Amino acid sequence: RLSDMTPEKAALIAARSRSLQSTAETAGISPQHSLRELRTSRWQFGLEQRLSQMLDQLVDNADELEKSAAPVLNRLGLGSSGWSRHTLDLADELCKCILECPSVEISLALAEDWKKTQSRLLALIENGRRSEQIEENLFKIYSAEILSLPLEDILHTLLENRNKNFLISWFHTIRTKFILRKYMKLKQGLSTEIMIQHLELAIELLFHNSTLEKNSSLASLFGRHWSNSRPEWNHLQQQIKWVSTFNDILAKTVSENADDIESIHKSWASLACEKPELLATGAPLGLAFTSFCEKMKMFKAVFEEMKSQLEPERDSDIMSENKNGHITVVTESAGR
Repeated sequence: RLSDMTPEKAALIAARSRSLQSTAETAGISPQHSLRELRTSRWQFGLEQRLSQMLDQLVDNADELEKSAAPVLNRLGLGSSGWSRHTLDLADELCKCILECPSVEISLALAEDWKKTQSRLLALIENGRRSEQIEENLFKIYSAEILSLPLEDILHTLLENRNKNFLISWFHTIRTKFILRKYMKLKQGLSTEIMIQHLELAIELLFHNSTLEKNSSLASLFGRHWSNSRPEWNHLQQQIKWVSTFNDILAKTVSENADDIESIHKSWASLACEKPELLATGAPLGLAFTSFCEKMKMFKAVFEEMKSQLEPERDSDIMSENKNGHITVVTESAGR
């Protein structure tokens, strides 16, 4: 009872609280500990032995991960030791992304305002696809010179007069047939509806070609992959998808110095886009990246297996992301 509290009792409670806190921290169960999720409120028969075996494996994996991570993260500008779990996860994502990079121009990888640029590039590709599709169908019948005609005027005249009296409609139909037949590769019957369809396709083709020409500076982000001959549209979409993934990873980079972030982003883009030979199969750096990703996968597998053996605490502070839990702490705690 509060009425029974004395200074001596209060001091004793405070001492016991400090002792309990110290014991908890020594045992590695503080909210700040990197193994904070690997706890249970109900101990089960045989659990200690299973966890002991997994913990030994986790220690071994942590040691191997630390060795493989050092040269990789140092090359990426993320330090040579003392990494947080957040940094290791970031490096894991980045290595996989760089290793999977299709042939991409660095100008595309570093394009500003990526969300807006991505939307415009995808629209440009759709314009290109549609233009190619129309050309394939239209130029089977007509030569490319048909695009030099005043197509909108011809279509307007044909549409305006097709429902008038027979003589006027007939005259304009014959006149349009005469014009179009000059550019036909294959002679075939031309009804009014077919001529209207062909003219509309030709006008649409001019629109798409004009759009592509007006956006030539945007298309230049694709560099050599965009040419006057039709590009590989699927490959361009793969590039856009890769750059989106790359930008998502860049967004996770944390630093107080904006200049540092910009510099490190450029170095990552340069590595992925301009130095593929360093990451080729059998190349030392490519092997180092692959080894690091494999070690991360093994470490995560054991970590998740340990979590599955335990009933995780539901404290939001405990379950929140701890970006300061170093891999070295994991090893030290396991040793205790």
